[in-house]
Amino acid sequence: MGGVTRHPWRVKSSTQHKTGRFTVTVDEIQSPDGSRDLTWTYIQARHAVIVMAVDAQERVLLVREYRHPMGGDVLNLVAGAAHHCVSDEELRSQAAQELAEEAGLLATKWDSIGSFCPVPSWTAADFHLYVARGLKGIEHRGHGAEWEEIEELVWVPAQQLYEDVLQGLYCDGGLVTAVLWAVAKGLLRVSSAGLSGE
Repeated sequence: MGGVTRHPWRVKSSTQHKTGRFTVTVDEIQSPDGSRDLTWTYIQARHAVIVMAVDAQERVLLVREYRHPMGGDVLNLVAGAAHHCVSDEELRSQAAQELAEEAGLLATKWDSIGSFCPVPSWTAADFHLYVARGLKGIEHRGHGAEWEEIEELVWVPAQQLYEDVLQGLYCDGGLVTAVLWAVAKGLLRVSSAGLSGE
């Protein structure tokens, strides 16, 4: 993985605690030279998927959901855990499932934006980002109940979303990363005219 210099610390002891959907691990670790001992608490997770659904009018779908640590509703992209996935195909399939369950949509065209690890101190999970186009509504959302968490579906013009991200108006890291990377890779059509005093 890019940006990681491997020099594993020795694990002296390890305990795991299951809480809700997550497994929390507490490791007692020692530095390679034996000079330092630390306790490290982290979440065991492998993958998650984030979907930027874009319609024919170049609008991006955001979902408004209550996020208790934030004390209110947050606008973010369709997303979900994908801990069981071991291949690119399975990750893309999980992304499609999340889009169906949270937004009731099917996409006929998928592009990978990339992946990143949002909080390396808390988890090693990679967040895999996708752009989904060719959207169609579906009646059956699948077996999940993610849609029950959704307060509102909000369609935002890509240009407005991009400008708002640059202004720091969104707090969700997955949304910010997806928008900036998608624009940089030409997967989201916006204009830079008028930005930054141009």
